[in-house]
Amino acid sequence: MTGSSSGNSILGNIIHSNGGLGIDHNNDGVTGNDVGDGDTGQNDFMNFPVVTSAVESSGNVTVTFDLDVPAGTYRVEFFDNSAVDGSGYGEGEMLLGAVDVSAGTGLTHVVSGASGDIITATATESLGGGSYGSTSEFSAAFTATAYAHSDPMAVWRRSGQSTPFSSAWDGSTFGGTQTSASVGDFRIVQGAESPTRDEAIVVGVDSGGTIAGVIWDGSAWTALPSLGTTSQTYWWGFDAAYEPVSGDAVVVYADGTALNYRVWDGSTWSAEASVPEPAGGTPRQMQLAAHPFSDEMVLIVSNDSSQDYAVVWDGSAWGNGLTLDSTGSGNDRTDVYVAYEQLSGRALVVWGSGNDDVHFRVWDAGWSNEFVTPGIGGGFARWITLGSDPNSDNIAMGVLTNDSDVWLSVWT
Repeated sequence: MTGSSSGNSILGNIIHSNGGLGIDHNNDGVTGNDVGDGDTGQNDFMNFPVVTSAVESSGNVTVTFDLDVPAGTYRVEFFDNSAVDGSGYGEGEMLLGAVDVSAGTGLTHVVSGASGDIITATATESLGGGSYGSTSEFSAAFTATAYAHSDPMAVWRRSGQSTPFSSAWDGSTFGGTQTSASVGDFRIVQGAESPTRDEAIVVGVDSGGTIAGVIWDGSAWTALPSLGTTSQTYWWGFDAAYEPVSGDAVVVYADGTALNYRVWDGSTWSAEASVPEPAGGTPRQMQLAAHPFSDEMVLIVSNDSSQDYAVVWDGSAWGNGLTLDSTGSGNDRTDVYVAYEQLSGRALVVWGSGNDDVHFRVWDAGWSNEFVTPGIGGGFARWITLGSDPNSDNIAMGVLTNDSDVWLSVWT
């Protein structure tokens, strides 16, 4: 760019294989950022984002960046490149995604990618109503690295012992047995692994109905804060999941007739708080699923009357509760599940309702109508499980009926 013009938007473009910079204010090489972005010139010499980290885990890259610009809203676009410009700054060979933000440090966005991807970014002023102003030069290139974490672990308990055991798998063999904290003789367990830290959480219920857990910090296990108690120990009355952007963990659990939760931010547990229950009752069975690239989660619960409901976590609060089945037909509680489409980010909730059909709804910033998938074999659903394809929006469903039939279906 030359002259003194501003307000030139450069959005969604493919820019690569140039002799010079992909975007060059003043046509004189990299124009460095200034504090507060108060300088003037071509496109107001808009400050570019400063990428501070790019960490890949399970096919997603969490990009952390700073943006020093005046008050307002800015569209930050992220790109992948096969090579770095000789200056060490952008180009933009393939658009990965975009996010609207205000000025700040430690901002994050998740894009699809792999370790070794060369990430760059631009910032463009948003004027509202779909209009945009000046675009910055490309940021310095940042190469994504693989998230470093411990080897996968198997966790189990031994009869009569209150300390769970674990063993790491290195890809070919299991290592030695390691003990965790003394938290009870778990009867049922659920676990979740952090996408941003070398960390995992395991929650379980013991034979006396106490719900407790342990957390792995990369070298040792420690006990979680006190959780809840339940009068029946053969349901999955608890679950844990990690937000993929913030890295915070959410643990949900029954405590008598209450449904409670805590949030772990990597250093501190939040105070215990309650989850709104659209159908009331005593929570028995629950499944919690995390969005693939935002901090949203969906929780599905079946209570002591076999009534089923779902609630949405938006990264800071629960809402959009919906009663799925108010009749309690079938007297089963293990017939509820939730999973996310891994590309679109839509959530699929499924539940049984005392007949041979499986009912479902889709969450996509709002609840769809209720639909039915006809069952096979005549028995009603007693157990349902879902599995998401990491490379598509397909979700596989497995169903075990009350007369021991098993049938499968695929959501496409």
